[in-house]
Amino acid sequence: MSRRNAELLLMLAIGLRATSLLFSKIGLAGMQPYTLLGMRFLMAFAILVLIFHKKLKTIKKSTILHSMIIGAAFTVMMSFELHALKTTPSSVTSFLENTAIVLVPLLLVPVQRKLPHKGTVISGLMAIVGVGALTLKGDGFTFTHGELLCLAAAVSYALAIIFTGKFSSGDDTLQIGILQNGFIGLFSIIMAFTFENPQLPQTATSWECLIALTVICSVVGFTIQPVAQRYVPTETAGLFCGLNPLIASILGVVFLREQLGINGFIGAAFILGSILVSHMLDEKKATETPVHQGIQEMPAPVRRAMDRRAA
Repeated sequence: MSRRNAELLLMLAIGLRATSLLFSKIGLAGMQPYTLLGMRFLMAFAILVLIFHKKLKTIKKSTILHSMIIGAAFTVMMSFELHALKTTPSSVTSFLENTAIVLVPLLLVPVQRKLPHKGTVISGLMAIVGVGALTLKGDGFTFTHGELLCLAAAVSYALAIIFTGKFSSGDDTLQIGILQNGFIGLFSIIMAFTFENPQLPQTATSWECLIALTVICSVVGFTIQPVAQRYVPTETAGLFCGLNPLIASILGVVFLREQLGINGFIGAAFILGSILVSHMLDEKKATETPVHQGIQEMPAPVRRAMDRRAA
C-alpha cells in the first residue's frame, strides 16, 4: 500500500471513529460506561471472527501479546473518555483528548533518542491550535475532575498510537485489528462486572447507539487503523488525530444543526493546513537527503548485501 492510500485509509478510520463521542454521549443516558464498552467491542469481535475466521488460524503468540497491549491502552483511554463525558461537554473532551497530537512526538523522544523533526513540531502546533479553535467556545471551561480525566485519556491515546505504530510493522495488521477489539471487550466486561451492574439496553435509542458504535466505530474504524498505520509514520498518525474534532464538528452541523462559526472555520483551516505543511516538509526533507546518507541509514545487513553484490 502506498503512503498516500494508507493516509486516506487512516483518515477514513479516524472519520468513522469521530462519531463515537456523539453515539457514546447518547448511549450513556441508558447504559453504564464499562457495560457499553464491553458489549460494543465483544459484539464487534464476534462479527469480525465470523467474517475473518480463516485469517485467524495462523496467529502468532507475539501478535496476541501485542494486540493485548494495544487493547489495554485503548481500554484505559476510552474508560477515561466515557467517565469524562458524564460531566464534561463533548467539545471540551474532544479538545483535551486530542492533545495526543503533540504528546505522540514528545513521548517518542526518549524512545527514538532524538528530537522531533521541525515539520512535526510546526504541524503539531498548527493542529493543536486548530483543535482548540474548533472546540473551545467563547465561555471557555474551568479545570475540573472531568478535564483531568480527558488529559489522562490523551496520554493513553498517544500510547495506543505509539504501540500500534510499533507493532503493526512486524505483525499481521488485520489480526491485530480483530484481536484488539476482543481484548478491549474482555477488559471492559471484567470491569463492568467488578464495578457496575451490567444489563442489556432498555430503550430503542440505546440499542441504536450500541449498534452504531459496534459497526461503524469498532468493526470498521478500529480494525482498519492498524492496517493503515503500518504504512504511515507514527508522528503523522498522531497528527491525524486533529481530524477527529474537525469531523465531529462537521457532523454536528449536518445532523444536529449546530453552528460552526468563525472559530470553527479557522480551526478547520489550521487542521487541514497542518497536514499539508507536514507533507510539504516531509517531501522537502526527502528531496534534500543525499543518496549516500540514505545508504548509510540502511540496516547493516542490507548494506553488506549491497556491498557483496557490487563486488
